[in-house]
Amino acid sequence: MKQSLIAVIIIIAVTISITSCKKPEEVNVKSVESGQNEYLTDFRLVKEMKKAAMAMKRLSRGVKDNDWMEIDIWTHEIKEGIGDKCVELYRAENNDVPSEFVASRDKFAKAVDNLILCSKNHDDSNSQRDYDMLKESCDECHEIFKKELEGELKVNKITNTSPKT
Repeated sequence: MKQSLIAVIIIIAVTISITSCKKPEEVNVKSVESGQNEYLTDFRLVKEMKKAAMAMKRLSRGVKDNDWMEIDIWTHEIKEGIGDKCVELYRAENNDVPSEFVASRDKFAKAVDNLILCSKNHDDSNSQRDYDMLKESCDECHEIFKKELEGELKVNKITNTSPKT
């Protein structure tokens, strides 16, 4: 009995001494928030594209199975997600939008609208065609983006390889 009482007292004493010596952590909330905002600004387009890629996979499954509810859900998800934001997010990050992006967005919007109509009308004869047109518009936009990115990287390589003095 006496030993267990001593053990409890020692545990309490150690706990109190540890907690009393611990200094409160000081966190600069403003710097954390600004860091998060910079991260969000840099990666919003990438984040939206990843969400769209998941929705496209699910839409593909819906088209394959002629599941009209799935087609309707995922085409609306894509339209409201990346469809309405793609060019605007690119503009926010790059201050300029090539006309090819706008043309691809228009083709994308038309394909999404056609797929929504297919799902409403249960049109299995055109759903695969319209899905393929949607996927093609995505691929075209990705190719334009890659070309833009490669052009930017080439410029960076030229400016970063100045001779040492």
